[in-house]
Amino acid sequence: MSKANVVKKEDAPKDLAAPMPSGFGAMMNAEQEDFSLDRLSLIQGTQMEREMHGDHERGTWVYASTGEAVDIHDLKFVPVMGYNEWIKYSEGGAGSGIEYRTMNKTDVPAADLEWGTGRKGVGTAAVKHVNWVVLFEGHQIPVILSFKKTSIKSGQAIMRLEASRQAAASARGETVTPGAYVLDIRDKKFAEGSALIPVPRPAGNAEDDHIRNAAAWYERLGDPTQVVVKSGMSDEADDLPI
Repeated sequence: MSKANVVKKEDAPKDLAAPMPSGFGAMMNAEQEDFSLDRLSLIQGTQMEREMHGDHERGTWVYASTGEAVDIHDLKFVPVMGYNEWIKYSEGGAGSGIEYRTMNKTDVPAADLEWGTGRKGVGTAAVKHVNWVVLFEGHQIPVILSFKKTSIKSGQAIMRLEASRQAAASARGETVTPGAYVLDIRDKKFAEGSALIPVPRPAGNAEDDHIRNAAAWYERLGDPTQVVVKSGMSDEADDLPI
């Protein structure tokens, strides 16, 4: 063999490395209920958030479970599914837990839906959440965007935009698929101060792979009631404005 044909060890292709064993790094006896979807939280800059998620600049998106920052600026997302939920938080205030939660408005006591029954006499005791399970471009697992109080119209906007998009596609006889969106952030003033509000902005059609991945997650997640169980949303504080 000539010297020209000798491959030095350091020059060997990296794809010749020994393959990793199947199941490496995975839970061996995982159950379906072990899997939960994370939520994204938009940092408002409060002391309570620093205690919950760590020290981040106002306007940073973080994973609610870990406090890890995630950059979704101008990143497209596709809505996988949406659902409404009513949550009554315990009277103890921030971090004290949840008294009840339901996706069925008829299960909510009428007194908890009266305006002025909320903490400090503001809003209702049962807080309505508009939740969207979304898949961001380049991400493998969906997350939950939860809109409430001052941001609830943003959550409802996705539903309205999707209804319009699907009606137009049906009228043209085209296959109906969700559109792509990005999240802008708006600083909104209100009686008790100001809050950063996520605002969805239409971003045209998603790439085919993005749609296929989102559709696969829709099939995997199934009934929205199961998404609630898997959401990991247990004691989110009602004091947060969104």
